[in-house]
Order: sequence, then C-alpha cells, then structure tokens
Amino acid sequence: GDVAKTVAALEADLMRVKKDAQAFGRDLKILRDAKEKDEDRHKADIAKLERGKKQAQTQIKLLNEQLQSQRMKTGLAREELKKHVCAA
Repeated sequence: GDVAKTVAALEADLMRVKKDAQAFGRDLKILRDAKEKDEDRHKADIAKLERGKKQAQTQIKLLNEQLQSQRMKTGLAREELKKHVCAA
C-alpha cells in the first residue's frame, strides 16, 4: 500500500518534471530564435548605416572636388579680370 502510493507519487512528480523540462526547452528555443532574429536585424541595420556612410563620404568627396574646381575657375577669372583693360 504505502510503497505503491510512494511509487505513484514519484511517477506523478517525474511526469510533472518532464513536462516542465519540455516547456523550458520550448521556451529556450523561442528565446534563442528571437535573439538570432534580433542579431540579424542588428547586423542588417549596421550594414545599412555603413552603406549610407560610404555614400555620404562619396558625396562629400565629389562636392569637395567641385568646390576646388570652382575655386580654380574663380581664381582664373580674377586673373583675367586684372589683365583686362576696357577700351574707353
């Protein structure tokens, strides 16, 4: 009698512990999947920001080149203006 009750109680405890372990396993998998998605999203965001940074740097370089070109043209125009003599 008592032994049978003890065995039944232990079997019930074992089943409960197994269910809990399975639930923990499922929860852990869900958390790992969510963490992986977050990491992938983070990597994608960083890659997007890096592309934007490179595009901005390229634009800055191009604008600096255009500025230098305009400065040279302005300098040449000033030199021409100094040499210019109006016929009065």
